Amino acid sequence: MYEMVDAEEFLGGGKPAPEKSKRRWCKRACVIGQKQKREPSTPIEWAEYLRDHPESVDKCSFEGWGGMEWGMLLAWHPSFATKCCFERLVGTDWRHLLIITGKFEDRCPWDLLDGDDWVVLLQYRPELAKYCDWQKAKLADSMLVARLLARRPEFAANYDLSLFDGWCTGFLLCYQPKFIDQCDLSKLNCQQWLSLLWAQPQFADRCDRTKVAISEMAWTDALGGKPPVPDLFSMGIDTYSLL
Repeated sequence: MYEMVDAEEFLGGGKPAPEKSKRRWCKRACVIGQKQKREPSTPIEWAEYLRDHPESVDKCSFEGWGGMEWGMLLAWHPSFATKCCFERLVGTDWRHLLIITGKFEDRCPWDLLDGDDWVVLLQYRPELAKYCDWQKAKLADSMLVARLLARRPEFAANYDLSLFDGWCTGFLLCYQPKFIDQCDLSKLNCQQWLSLLWAQPQFADRCDRTKVAISEMAWTDALGGKPPVPDLFSMGIDTYSLL
């Protein structure tokens, strides 16, 4: 009942991500897409301006540019790498840049990426696992790890799934039911069980209703295909919500 977001479709078969996705990157600092009302003056304004007017690159001094501005510009125009001060990019900037462009891995100082950076990056660029510091990745936020394994189950051997809390356990099993025997089902509460059973009704015999207090009506609805309210896990593995 849940649909996996296809990374290759999202990333265009390995090609740079669509313009809409690139624009979502810099939502931390500005609203992308607004027309410039005046001559750009700040680094963020220049980065936005050069997105639409790359021919004006020689007019920009790049004074005060940080990793976010450089990363934004390279995401839109990778050919400007010769002008880039790569030392300004931090781990999160590298994460975004590598996902969006699929380029610059030869320039990336991998030690800058923390565990959260790695588990998000590997969702969309699993080929970069050869560089991964799994000691860091094992310390990543468990919700991010659950999303990684839901999309890339081949990395599950690096984690102890029995340590997941109820939310992460239920979320993972909705997308990868094959991990049922590696998970601690006792951590699921009533609502988490209902959401899981709606997605994977074959697990009904694994649920001890006396411990989680599921009503007869809710049980019947979940197994009958009626989504619970709220449905905890159907937001899907949203492609760029974590970037």
